[in-house]
Amino acid sequence: MLYPFIDSRFFVFLYPVILVLSILIGYYIAEKRYKGRNRDWKASGAETSVVGIFALLLSFTFLSSGNSLKERMANIHNETEAVAGMRRQSLFLSDSLKWMTRKYLVNYLGQQVDFNKNSRKNPSNVRKSVSDLGNIYLSGILSYSRQSQSHFQEVQQLILSYNKLNGLFYRNLYAYDERIPVLIMVLLVAGSWLIGILIGFMNGFHQSRHYLVPFIFLMLVTLCVESILDLNNPASGGIKTSYEDFSYQKAIIEQYEP
Repeated sequence: MLYPFIDSRFFVFLYPVILVLSILIGYYIAEKRYKGRNRDWKASGAETSVVGIFALLLSFTFLSSGNSLKERMANIHNETEAVAGMRRQSLFLSDSLKWMTRKYLVNYLGQQVDFNKNSRKNPSNVRKSVSDLGNIYLSGILSYSRQSQSHFQEVQQLILSYNKLNGLFYRNLYAYDERIPVLIMVLLVAGSWLIGILIGFMNGFHQSRHYLVPFIFLMLVTLCVESILDLNNPASGGIKTSYEDFSYQKAIIEQYEP
């Protein structure tokens, strides 16, 4: 897989270096292969189309990465809303279910907070921890439901909220594995280097060299591509969804003891 290399800090520094080299290669081709041999070159208009195709690819990947970030944020809000709903529902049930649910939700939110403190690395660890908590909670409420028919009906109401929360948890967790297809990322990165050669080549035909357009291209494309790479790496990228909702909800449940 190429993503471990693309996600590395080494690639963050390597990408703009190669982009600069691609522009210099374009200047070299224009100087040595054309101007140095007194060969003429005239723009045909296809150059604009090539740049336009790259701009379309850049905007597509930027939009896709941004939408993925919004989806992860929505998942977190939905998950904390499910926690709050499950807690409120338990308040109308028996004391035993109320305290079992309270304990489960506090520990559940604690696992999410710890996951965030650990830079959201090793999702498999929080998956196992939450799964173990869920098994303990289910075992407790199932034992409680067998005591009487009224207890069984209470657990039936609560299990719907538990299922909803459990589904949102896995949806949010697996969002860390949802990435832009690696082929598109390779196309974006390699395409930017090729466009860099074209930019250098087109600007290399002027009698007096000017570097403003290549510099603007270099800065703009580097910032855009680096931002896309960061957005596309939800586990260790700098742009992350906030986990404050989990901490805030945990504090509310811990403080409120009816």
